[in-house]
Amino acid sequence: MPLWKVYHPVGAFAADDKRALAERIMALYSKHMPAFYVGVIFEEVAAASFYIGGNRMTASSGSGSITSRANSPTTNMRAASSMW
Repeated sequence: MPLWKVYHPVGAFAADDKRALAERIMALYSKHMPAFYVGVIFEEVAAASFYIGGNRMTASSGSGSITSRANSPTTNMRAASSMW
C-alpha cells in the first residue's frame, strides 16, 4: 500500500489543490491496485520548523514560494548539485 506524505508550508495548498494532487498520485497506481489502497497525507509545517540545507526557510509574503534566510533557493540547488 503506497502512502505519500507531503510536507509543505502552512497554507501552501488549498483543499482543491490537495484533492487534485491526491487524485493524480492515485492515478499513478490505478492500473496496479484499487484506489482505496493509495494514501496521501498533507502535513503543514510552520515556518519556524522548516529547514532545508541547515537554513531556516520562510514564506515570501504574497508569492506562495519559500525562500531561505541565508541563501537563495537557486544558490542552494547549485551547491547541492555540485556535490554530485
